[in-house]
Amino acid sequence: MSQELTDTQMFIIEALCKKEPRTFKELADELRRGSKVISEAAKLLEAKDFVKIKTAEDRPGRPKLVSLKEKGRMMCKKSGQDSNSSKSAQNVHSTKKGL
Repeated sequence: MSQELTDTQMFIIEALCKKEPRTFKELADELRRGSKVISEAAKLLEAKDFVKIKTAEDRPGRPKLVSLKEKGRMMCKKSGQDSNSSKSAQNVHSTKKGL
C-alpha cells in the first residue's frame, strides 16, 4: 500500500499537529473543505495508520473525533509542526528580525 498522501490528508495531519482531537466539522471549518471530503480523507488516513477515528460506538450521540497515532505524530516532527518545534521556529524568527 502506497504511503503517499493527498494535499487534504496532509492538511488534516498538520491541523491535528496543532490541536487534537478534532471533530470532522472542526477540521472541515478550518480547512475550508466539505465534511464529506474530510471524512473520506480521514478514513484513508486511518487505513494508513496515521490517525484514529473514535466512532459513534465509542462515543454514543457525540460527533466522531480524529486524533493522531504515532505515525501521524512522526509526520508532525518531520515537518516541524509539533508544538515544541513551532515555538522554537518562532523564537529563531524573532531573533533574526532583531538583527
